[in-house]
Amino acid sequence: MKDLIIEISEALSQTKWQGIGKTADISGFPTEIPNHWPFSNKLYEILLKPQVDKAGNHIKDNNGKVILGKLDERGRPIGLHIKGVIASINTLIKPKLSHNFLVSSGDQNINGRADGLLSTAHSRSWHDKNAIFIGSQNKFPRALLRIAALYHDIGKIISTDLHVTRGLRLMRDIEKKDRDYFENLFESINERNRMWALLRHHDIYGTLCTGEASLAAFSDIVSWTHPEFSFEPIDRSIAAYLTYLLWLNIADSDSTLRTVHGGITSVEADRYLSDWHILIHELLDNNGNPKIIHREEFKKWSLIVASTVTMTIQRITRLIATCYRMKTDKIAPYDEILTLVEEELISLYGHRLEEFCYRFARFCKLDYALRFFLELMKDPRMESNEDHVQLRNMTYRTCMVLQRITEDYAHLINECDRSSPLLVVNMTGLMNPPETGRAICKSLKESPSRALGWIAEEIGVWLYGE
Repeated sequence: MKDLIIEISEALSQTKWQGIGKTADISGFPTEIPNHWPFSNKLYEILLKPQVDKAGNHIKDNNGKVILGKLDERGRPIGLHIKGVIASINTLIKPKLSHNFLVSSGDQNINGRADGLLSTAHSRSWHDKNAIFIGSQNKFPRALLRIAALYHDIGKIISTDLHVTRGLRLMRDIEKKDRDYFENLFESINERNRMWALLRHHDIYGTLCTGEASLAAFSDIVSWTHPEFSFEPIDRSIAAYLTYLLWLNIADSDSTLRTVHGGITSVEADRYLSDWHILIHELLDNNGNPKIIHREEFKKWSLIVASTVTMTIQRITRLIATCYRMKTDKIAPYDEILTLVEEELISLYGHRLEEFCYRFARFCKLDYALRFFLELMKDPRMESNEDHVQLRNMTYRTCMVLQRITEDYAHLINECDRSSPLLVVNMTGLMNPPETGRAICKSLKESPSRALGWIAEEIGVWLYGE
């Protein structure tokens, strides 16, 4: 392993959460970004540069501290979140994981399942006889995770929207010198490409958790030539790459939810861990060794799984539950929403339900859908202050919108797994400007058919992938 990646990893290793829950602070992050670190000027701007107002005066937080690092469009310090992700990574990669890492939900079944899956994933990553990261002393996985956490949101230097793809383009496709310097952190072409893919896919994994993506969005994690590299070390394998994504996204969510719930809840963690559990069983054999995986076979498998009625119901439930949590700052009643979604889909489709599930899986990413569905959840015309009535109304309208989208573009989907395209629905227009979304939500209540026509005019659809 190269010296610079070790240097950066060790410099980040002291970053930690000081205190617990919502009041926790971050300590131990480096006070400067060395010039010889890749993209050091951008890291300084996003993490450490003191913020000033138009008069040149330092901007301070409520505690009188000068705000360091760039602010996003909503005035939130981007660097504070990135430091939090690094602190959470350092918690997750300790030899012994804290038994109370997850914030408890009101559902004991979900609490128990999430705790069990977290322990299983931690053991399979670091401690089992055939652990993916080959023992707790292996430096490479820890270094890779810290590096990924440091750079994963660098695109927010441009904008919050599309920050993942823009960050990747910023690092990889503009200045060859900067790109080469970053790529020289890694020893092989596979390690380099895995890191680029890790930065690109962390957003995909995040949208799996929110219901905006289907499992089929991961079909491209297997390269066309992967079987040629099937004998590489397990900690450089596709299974390892997926496990890096798991820990990066749990840490990302833990940092995001610190001020709301005191950290990642068992509900959110259960989603990440359940998806990882499904995927890892397809990538490893019964002895824990990487399988030889062909891309066509993996895409077909992912579509079959994503097309099941169970996975479709779970995906829509995640979307509604995430909106509920964002609106109320309360943990959503997941099982209740699950039942409501099942009832609504059966009512809408009857014996055609499996046909809808087949199509919906191929709409593998609903870009920025959460903003619109959150606006729908917030809408005062949801008719009741009672949660169960609001959730029922939300479920009905969400399923109605998804029905219109899938039926409008059904002709793009072939009845063939090999040639069936994966589609992205761009839903940014529904909330740009926000008044558009509010008007559509009002129309959905008062004139649903016209509202659905309006939605169809505001969205766009294109093929998934680079």
